[in-house]
Formats: sequence, structure tokens, C-alpha cells
Amino acid sequence: MDGNFRKPDEVDPSYFEFMKGNNMVRAAITCSLESEYVATVAAHRDLKVMWEKLADMHKSTCTASVHALRNRLLNIKMEQSASIRSF
Repeated sequence: MDGNFRKPDEVDPSYFEFMKGNNMVRAAITCSLESEYVATVAAHRDLKVMWEKLADMHKSTCTASVHALRNRLLNIKMEQSASIRSF
């Protein structure tokens, strides 16, 4: 259920097992999400689409966090009276 397997046709004997596994993974993902994300991804039946939506949502959050941390790091300055040991 990592997106590498194609969904079998409905007449394929493995279809039921595939869908059972798909639904179990979807439920596990949905249950592990914070409530603000559930509505965005729960409507998607396809796990690959769910993962893509989650990745898109977190990409902007991660990018913003990286920029904020970089700015904080660049703004760290030692006070004029401080020594390297106390910094």
C-alpha cells in the first residue's frame, strides 16, 4: 500500500484483499492526523492521492519553518561583554 501497486480490476480475485488493505491503511492514516487535516485528505479514496495532499500541505509548513529557523540562527549574536565560553 505504498503506491507502487496498481489497483486490481474489480473482477480480479485479489481486488477484495487489495481494497481491504487500502481501507485499513486509509483508516490508520486518518486516525493519526490532527483534526485540521482530516477533512482535506479523508475524502480521497486513493492512498497515493492522500499522501500527495499531505505532502503538499506539509511542504509549505516545512519551508516556512526552515526559513524561520534560518533567520533565528542568523540573528543570534553574542553580547559585547560576553565571552566565548559563556556563549
